[in-house]
Amino acid sequence: MQLAFDADVEAFRAEFVAFLDEHLPDEAETVQRSRSSSDIPAWARRWQRLLFDHGWLLPGNPPEFGGRNATVLQQYVHAEELSRRRIYPSFNPQGVGIIAASILSFGTAEQKQNWAVPILRAEMTASLGMSEPGAGSDLASLRTRVIGETDLVCRDGKWFLYATIEVPEAPVTDPVNGFVGVDLGIVNIATTSDGDRTAGARLNRYRKRQARFRKRLQAKRTRSARRLLCKRGRKETRFAADVNHQISKRIVAEAERTGRGIAVEQLGGIRDRVRLLKPQRAMLHTWAFAQFGRFLTYKARVAGVALVQVDPAHTSQTCSRCGHVDKRNRNRRSQSKFECGQCGFVGHADHNAAVNIAVRGVERWGEVMRPHAAPTLTAS
Repeated sequence: MQLAFDADVEAFRAEFVAFLDEHLPDEAETVQRSRSSSDIPAWARRWQRLLFDHGWLLPGNPPEFGGRNATVLQQYVHAEELSRRRIYPSFNPQGVGIIAASILSFGTAEQKQNWAVPILRAEMTASLGMSEPGAGSDLASLRTRVIGETDLVCRDGKWFLYATIEVPEAPVTDPVNGFVGVDLGIVNIATTSDGDRTAGARLNRYRKRQARFRKRLQAKRTRSARRLLCKRGRKETRFAADVNHQISKRIVAEAERTGRGIAVEQLGGIRDRVRLLKPQRAMLHTWAFAQFGRFLTYKARVAGVALVQVDPAHTSQTCSRCGHVDKRNRNRRSQSKFECGQCGFVGHADHNAAVNIAVRGVERWGEVMRPHAAPTLTAS
């Protein structure tokens, strides 16, 4: 059994180690890190270009494309030495490892020189736009679906193509197994009747941190501070949209998997109905509840999941076990605790409310399907 590399592999390693000892970027210079897969700091661009010019960027490539036709074992020791020094060959992994590699494999000679080489030499960055398959945003739909209005937008020096497509709605499946109730809140953004809670602690910490940052920038009153405020505002909007997408996607997927519908409290007037302490008011008014409702609605339509909105009145004060309604059922010391004064049931307040919403969802579905046989709930 051979436990050592061959002489040619060790010679390859020694040559690369000597190169690293001579050219490795200074540690103080590498403090500046990449902010995204397509953002490369100046020092990282110089480092990637140096590796390319000396054939150490992708050693398995031919010399004209940043390599030296290295064997598999030579490529292994190359990665091993970089790992020991905790440095990447490139801070544009999607561009180098996917896009440039694809062009080198399938592109023409002209495409390789015009696109692959600039990406490999860090003269150009490239990244992939990830999408959500089956929900109307996947790129393959642009070829198979009817395209509506399309906009080309330039934002912060980058170009974006916004294409609207028509996605057919799946036929609504009868919720034979009942409904998933969804209770919305501040501490927990969304709680389902299954007991799944999307804890808002991390989200609220993020929002508080952004609020403090905005306050400091507003105090400066400079032009650069205003530009940064605008930029940070868009970042917060994207963050909230991403969270709403994730939550709504999980809820719809679970309802579809279990053959149930979705019952959610009526979102209209939620800011007027909810009574909160002063520190929590900013959180309520900055979270996009209406956006969450839109995301939940369109994802449910695409999946063919029944969705109804119910009257949320007294759902947090009603016992899900015995039906007793009393505002004293909510524990005054801990708003997260529900304790029924009649049957003694104790549970999480948001889960209890979600169960009540699920029950009302069944009632509401009966009204929708048989309007002549059921009374109409009045909205609060």
